[in-house]
Amino acid sequence: MTDPTTAHEDKDATAFFEEVEKEKKSDYETCSASQAFDAVFQCYTLGSQAINYYRYGTKKDCSGKWDDFKFCLKTKTKSSEVADAMIKEHQAAKESLKKRGRNSEEVWEARQFLMKLNNETVSVEMKNGTVVHGTITGVDMSMNTHLKTVKMTVKNRDPVSLDTLSIRGNTIRCVILPDSLPLDTLLIDDSPKSKKKHDDDGAGRGRGRGMSRGRGGRGGRGRGGR
Repeated sequence: MTDPTTAHEDKDATAFFEEVEKEKKSDYETCSASQAFDAVFQCYTLGSQAINYYRYGTKKDCSGKWDDFKFCLKTKTKSSEVADAMIKEHQAAKESLKKRGRNSEEVWEARQFLMKLNNETVSVEMKNGTVVHGTITGVDMSMNTHLKTVKMTVKNRDPVSLDTLSIRGNTIRCVILPDSLPLDTLLIDDSPKSKKKHDDDGAGRGRGRGMSRGRGGRGGRGRGGR
């Protein structure tokens, strides 16, 4: 395969992925975000590192996340001033998220979303660099993900085919969804709403009426006794 740092130097992301799909080499059959960054943005060239150090005071650190890759594609369509402002805002948001962490509501939403993906074919990037491509058969409350018809690519190794595979939820870095997925439908919060407060209010009113009738009855019997 030709070196991606030279062959794809002036090509956009779409052309890059089309060529990767055409070549079907084992190294790039499942392309990671880090490989995409290197091929499209030339992250580690001397000129790129020098520009980043001049603008931001640090060397460029390529991300391994697809969200960051897509964000960088967006900045390329903007003027340099707008792109700089977008990058600073993006970095500030990431730092803020690191400090506060994800709250329980965000974790719950992610879990609920994954549990809707039964029979969808996805790619799962794990924290150790392994990429797993397969069809989801189930996701449990701990976000442990179970897949079938699996193709697993361990970092720096050839892909391996498996009938089934289960992935621990805390080892998942990200899940790459198919373009055809109806996100508008899946993102609707259809979880049952709690009626506890309403039921408690109704029970309280019922008890109040019952006690009132009881006091009247006891009073009547008392007067009759005298």
